[in-house]
Amino acid sequence: MSPLISWMILLLSTELVSGICPPFSGSFFVEQQDLYPESADWDPNNCILYLGSLFNCSIVAYSPYNKTSEIIIIPGTSHPGSDNFTEYHLNGIEYNLNTGHILATVSSAQSFVSVIAPGPDNTIVVDYSHANYTGPNHLIVYDPKAKRLIADLNLDVAQEEFRAITGNLTNGFQDVAAVDTTGDSYIVGTFGNSIVKLARDTNVPHLWFSPTNYTREYGFGGIAALGEKLIVSDAVSGGFVTFDARDDDPQPTYVELQGLPANYRPLNADGVYSPKRYNGKVVLWSDDYNGTSVYGSDDNWASAHFIGLIANDDPGRIQGAMTTACFEINDRVYVLNQIFQFSLPVKPRKNFPMYDVTWQLDAMVAESFLANSTGP
Repeated sequence: MSPLISWMILLLSTELVSGICPPFSGSFFVEQQDLYPESADWDPNNCILYLGSLFNCSIVAYSPYNKTSEIIIIPGTSHPGSDNFTEYHLNGIEYNLNTGHILATVSSAQSFVSVIAPGPDNTIVVDYSHANYTGPNHLIVYDPKAKRLIADLNLDVAQEEFRAITGNLTNGFQDVAAVDTTGDSYIVGTFGNSIVKLARDTNVPHLWFSPTNYTREYGFGGIAALGEKLIVSDAVSGGFVTFDARDDDPQPTYVELQGLPANYRPLNADGVYSPKRYNGKVVLWSDDYNGTSVYGSDDNWASAHFIGLIANDDPGRIQGAMTTACFEINDRVYVLNQIFQFSLPVKPRKNFPMYDVTWQLDAMVAESFLANSTGP
């Protein structure tokens, strides 16, 4: 029996769907004016997809079953897409399985805008000579059951703690991961490579990790929780960095990416995601213009091996579309592409595609060293 057939039988014999939400599969469009999402996550209890509207700084609750949307306004932060200025970007979205809440990271727009500019052929040029990392950042907590915002937490305390320790600034808090067993949340600061922790049932996020060697360049991009292990994409080292979420004095473990093709190196990650269907053995690196790079590990991420690349084939790429996030709806894996705008107001746009890449992933994993694993 071929590895591919063995893998498919194993997948079919494994209970993947929670049993709460109706089946759903296939690529689809979210029709929401000026949505421009950079991240999304699935709420399996309420069967709703939550997306972050990057430039409007609002949260959108979308039902893929009846194709309806609800806009969740963040007072003092959200605004119409027709505005020609925004203080914030709404970057990361995370469903906290432990608390049942939706987390959203709201970062200082200036921290990104001050270092990037449009380049030739819809690329991005980075220049740190005018970097501005002084702006505010927030973590938003939303209760989908009660349908209300329950917290808007400023990260100022954590940013000041970072400055006190390093003498430098950190900013660009664009992704968040929640640990299922504790409900604690961890937010990555892209500039300065910091991690901020919000312990469950507290309302003041504190600095959890600051690096020994400071860099103002784009570093930590995405974060995911695999049990008690945190896995972070790091553009500075060019690989993953892992942490033990149980540590009070966290120490980074740098994990080199093995088996990369000679002509490929990952770019700045906007998101990191581990699909549940592979039980923590596969991590997806949302790799901007390139697409989604796929990595596997059979030693709990002491090592990371390149499995393949799901190319960014979005027709919107010619408009500057980049792969920024992955998410799951039940047992299906989706890729989300963002079209960045370098000047506001945003160009009017209503249709935003979400690509079902499940079978591509299954085929890649089935042909990899993970095909002979005891489980997916």
